[in-house]
Amino acid sequence: MAKIHIDPKSLKQDPFRDFGFQLIDHAYRQRRRYIALGVALVALVGGVVGYRAYTGHVLRTQAAAFHDLEQRIGELNGPLADTAPKARAAVEGFIARFPAGRLTPVAWMYMARLAFAEKDWDKAEFAFKQALASAGGDATMVVQAKVGLAKTLEARGKLDESVALYQELPEERYGDLKALELGRLALQRNDRAAARMQFQAVVNHEPPSILSAWAQEELDFTPEPAAAK
Repeated sequence: MAKIHIDPKSLKQDPFRDFGFQLIDHAYRQRRRYIALGVALVALVGGVVGYRAYTGHVLRTQAAAFHDLEQRIGELNGPLADTAPKARAAVEGFIARFPAGRLTPVAWMYMARLAFAEKDWDKAEFAFKQALASAGGDATMVVQAKVGLAKTLEARGKLDESVALYQELPEERYGDLKALELGRLALQRNDRAAARMQFQAVVNHEPPSILSAWAQEELDFTPEPAAAK
C-alpha cells in the first residue's frame, strides 16, 4: 500500500479529529488543487469557439475567486470566535457569486466545517446537505459530505440517520471506514457485541488498511459482553 503523507498543519485546521475523515479530506484536498488549476481545460472540449471562450472565461474566474477565498481563509489567525465571522463572510460571498459553480460544493464544505467547529449543528447539517446536493458525480466529494453529515447527525443524537449514511458508503473503497464508524456508533448504543464485530472486521481485513491500528485500539478497549446466564 502506498504511503499517504498528510501535512500536520492542514489537519490542525480540520474540526474533525477522526482519522478516517482526515484521510478522505486529504485526498479531496489534493484533487481540489488540480480542479482549481485545470478547471479552464473544460472549455477545450466540444462546442463552438465562442461558447468555448465564454465557458473558459467563467471557469477561470471561478478558479481565481476560489484561490482568493482559500488565501483569505488561510491568512486568518486568532480565536475561532474572532475568525469565524470573517471566514463565513468570505465563503458566503463566493457561494452568492457562484451558486452553481464547479467549486461551490467545496465552499459549502468550508461552511459546514466552520459551523461544525462552532457546534452550530443546524448550520452544519444544512451546509453538508448543500455540499452533498451539489457534488454531482464527484464521488470523493459525495463521500466527504456524507461523512461530515453523519458526524453532525451523531453529534445531534440522531444515531439512526448517522448509521444510514455510513451504510451508503461504497464498500470497495470505504468498507473499513464504514465498519469503524458503525462500530463506534454501536458503542454509543451500548451494543458491545456489534461494536466488536465491526472492529474485528477492520482488523481482519487483508491487506491491512491504514485504519486497522485504530480498529485494534477500539477492540482492545471494548470488553466482550457478559455471557447470558
